[in-house]
Amino acid sequence: MRTQLRKDEAVVLDRRQHWAVILWPVFFTLLMYASYSSVEGTRGNEDATAFIGTVYLVSIAYLVYQAVAWYTTHWIVTNRRVILESGLIATSRKESPLEKIHNVADHRSLFGYLLGYGSIEIQTAAEWGTSKCKYIPRAHFLAETISEQQERLTESTAQTASEKSKECPYCAETIKANAKVCRYCSRELSS
Repeated sequence: MRTQLRKDEAVVLDRRQHWAVILWPVFFTLLMYASYSSVEGTRGNEDATAFIGTVYLVSIAYLVYQAVAWYTTHWIVTNRRVILESGLIATSRKESPLEKIHNVADHRSLFGYLLGYGSIEIQTAAEWGTSKCKYIPRAHFLAETISEQQERLTESTAQTASEKSKECPYCAETIKANAKVCRYCSRELSS
């Protein structure tokens, strides 16, 4: 994790994309290897061998690219925000404060159900609106963790607000704890 945590912030969950994200590049690379191996050394197929060899090398480069992207992409849930980090050299980071998140949805396809991954969509009140990520292992657990952290944050915020306020003994309105005069009924309060 490259993101600096703020004061009183702790990582609750750190998820990397599921290994299934590199299944297609692995399959395609193996297919190109088999094709290259079958035509290599046959006479009269030098152009086909060169073409398949080139495609095979490109597929290896794509596989390496996907593996690095898989390794460097993280969904991090803290007790204050959700962070999406990605990239090795050219990096990207997207943060969503828990209090700005309106909806968290997760979805699993048939293959996702069988292999244990899903996609997640976080809707916020921020400028970007929606964050989506596919191939998240146990996506439902990530969604539940975000909801739990939102509830804890709401409870701690309400507790902090109640510690800073008190009820007026004359009109029963909520006022600041240090108030000397009630702003609603204008009565003087005893310390």
